Amino acid sequence: NVNVTYVSYKPGEAVISGGQQVTGFTLYDSDKNIYRANIKNLGTIAKNSRQIYVNGIRAIRTRSEGKLENCVNLGKGGVGVTTTDTSLLDYQKINELELVFFENWTNPRFVVESATFDEATQRVTLKLNESLWNKRMNGANCVPTVPEYYENAYELLDEGGEFYIDKTAGYLYYIPRAYEDIHTAEVIIPNAESLMTMTGTADEPMKNITFDGISFEHTTWTAPNTYGFADGQNNNGITQPNTSDAFMPGAIEL
Repeated sequence: NVNVTYVSYKPGEAVISGGQQVTGFTLYDSDKNIYRANIKNLGTIAKNSRQIYVNGIRAIRTRSEGKLENCVNLGKGGVGVTTTDTSLLDYQKINELELVFFENWTNPRFVVESATFDEATQRVTLKLNESLWNKRMNGANCVPTVPEYYENAYELLDEGGEFYIDKTAGYLYYIPRAYEDIHTAEVIIPNAESLMTMTGTADEPMKNITFDGISFEHTTWTAPNTYGFADGQNNNGITQPNTSDAFMPGAIEL
């Protein structure tokens, strides 16, 4: 019958954060207004983060403005799509590019494994992981058609508010929005995937616990980085080949 309350000393100001601040941005490309900061000394999760926050606003992971040029789905067994956009062949890290789909209530994404060019057809084939691709291609009325956009390549950095993380070299690239001063902005990169777990039992359940005026902020989820996320009903999906469906974990789990 005991009540436990965790309360901010100053109402609404306490933050439990999984992030780290990034400073030291320098101008990297003056033509595109791209700035760069060294994150080599941050943790592995930070260098693989799928989010950053600038002055409390979530930035945009660098992405295309639309669909792949003349995209064709190769269908079941085809393991990918083709396009006439040959500029993809010049991407330095094509194996980190993600194709993002919207199919009814699902939002699957697939990481490109390789890009090859066919001289005869003048088309580029983007190969995806066979296991994840077939999972969704056999997904009844949520079968992937063509991606709505593609993301996560340095070559796509072209608008304010977009960022790209070179996880191998350890650099964060960002184009400030028109109203942002990158030298004074608070840039936070998540370095954690979980902030809190509370576990009880049927006999001794967790109860009578209150968090008052406390914010939980700055986490990421890196599992889709390698192959993607083949989701289905209710965000139930897989991120690894030949595995069973599972729900994505929460930053806070009760």
